[in-house]
Amino acid sequence: MRARRRSRLTVESLEPRDVPTGVVAVSFVNGALTLTGDDQNNQIVYTIGTDASGAPEVRLTPDPGTTIDDPNDPNPPVPGTTVTLAGTPNSLKVIFKGGDDSFSLDGSRLVLAGGADFDLGDGDNHLDLMSTQAIQLGGLTVTAGDGLDTVILLSPENAGGGITPGPRQDQPVKFAFGHGGYTAMVESFAIPGRGGLQLTALDGSGSFYSYGLTATGPVAGQVGNGSHLWP
Repeated sequence: MRARRRSRLTVESLEPRDVPTGVVAVSFVNGALTLTGDDQNNQIVYTIGTDASGAPEVRLTPDPGTTIDDPNDPNPPVPGTTVTLAGTPNSLKVIFKGGDDSFSLDGSRLVLAGGADFDLGDGDNHLDLMSTQAIQLGGLTVTAGDGLDTVILLSPENAGGGITPGPRQDQPVKFAFGHGGYTAMVESFAIPGRGGLQLTALDGSGSFYSYGLTATGPVAGQVGNGSHLWP
């Protein structure tokens, strides 16, 4: 009777795999700040402050899985490293693409005479504009693709938050959501122009909460299938 030959098991080490980080490209020209993400998860905290001499600056702080790419910095971008931009933005445009993205205000004052425009893209995204000081914008649009999205805009009561006079004052404040659902909350925010407020949403349940929201122009909503809570 022949003895069975035993196979010898060996263990081979696998090559390490790098987890790709999201990259957000920065453009800051003539007061217009544009942040453009990619299809990875992009997460940024936005801070308005001053440097040691008191000059204004913007700090962009990513999470460890996000890299801020500033073309004016000669050093290679490093994931999770804060990027500081000298100056005060007049307008802000954020363009996120795929992935679960997050843009948060750290509580500092947000004043943008040229307005703020957010294109969150597809994914489960979070936009948090919550401040202990006034949020004053020349205009505002928030657009999201498919996914479950959360949008928070909270300015302190009686702080004068809202849309300010300028070229965009009579354009509507817009919130547009794709398929998948949404939660939006707007507090202590005035829309004095003729454009009013517009909400559009595709299929999926959603809620729009407001407190201290005033609009001189029309307030209109157009939503798809699903349960929707709307003022």
